[in-house]
Amino acid sequence: MPFDYRHLTTDLISYTVGCTFGRWDIRFATGEKQAPELPDPFAPLPACSPGMLTDKHGLPLRETHLTIQFKLIGTVS
Repeated sequence: MPFDYRHLTTDLISYTVGCTFGRWDIRFATGEKQAPELPDPFAPLPACSPGMLTDKHGLPLRETHLTIQFKLIGTVS
């Protein structure tokens, strides 16, 4: 079964756009923020999805002032 680069590319672009516009909180991927515990299945729905970029009150972040540093390991060719 050949590797599907088109599917991988669309998934990466989708994730990157989601991180850019605050749909996904990239701090979970960098380890800066721990994943939340699973809520009670019968509890009311939260204002934001668990992976959404939120402020300290748990509401959607309106202004993004995040600085993320990446370490370059090796070379890309």
